[in-house]
Amino acid sequence: MRTGPTSVTRRETLRLFGSGLAATSLSLRDGHHDYLPAEKALDRTSLLQLWGAVPMAAPPLAAERVERADLGDVVREKVTYAVEPGERVPAFILLPKAASTRHPAILCHHQHGGEFPVGKDGPAGLGSDSSQHYALELARRGYVSLVFDTLCFNERQDATGRLKGGDYERYEAMYRITEGKSLQSKYVWDARRARGAVMIKCLLC
Repeated sequence: MRTGPTSVTRRETLRLFGSGLAATSLSLRDGHHDYLPAEKALDRTSLLQLWGAVPMAAPPLAAERVERADLGDVVREKVTYAVEPGERVPAFILLPKAASTRHPAILCHHQHGGEFPVGKDGPAGLGSDSSQHYALELARRGYVSLVFDTLCFNERQDATGRLKGGDYERYEAMYRITEGKSLQSKYVWDARRARGAVMIKCLLC
């Protein structure tokens, strides 16, 4: 059973990470060569196994609009939607005001760089670094774009406030390893749910 976040030292992080690798018990290296033989090449099934367990089924998206801002040539909507039971994710959807009734859609990912407070705000045009505003720029060029907060960023940081930045990220990664999961599979799962949200929005545009 998952417990609340606690302080995680670097030594504990390495110990847990090592335990997770040992539990995987899968060698990707050939003992005599520096390349990966064809018979050991990772296929989709093997990669999914390495990522670890994912939810058995997805709940309805149940998307809700929180706010709407008219930016002139673009409309920015803040929405939330379900990724797992009891877990909702905040995101921005940016909609072009072009005459066309249908628009292509792009799922945008925000930066990392240790900028945990920024998250989705960067690509949506709310961050201070204009070089990150690509979701907004894509909307201005006629694309529906969606950017969501990855776990550990912006509105998805530690709700208790006990762990900050990289400490919370390490906590989220380590407890998943002990449960046969991974933070990487969580990222992919959430991105798949975001894709569903943006495609539904695109069909309604």
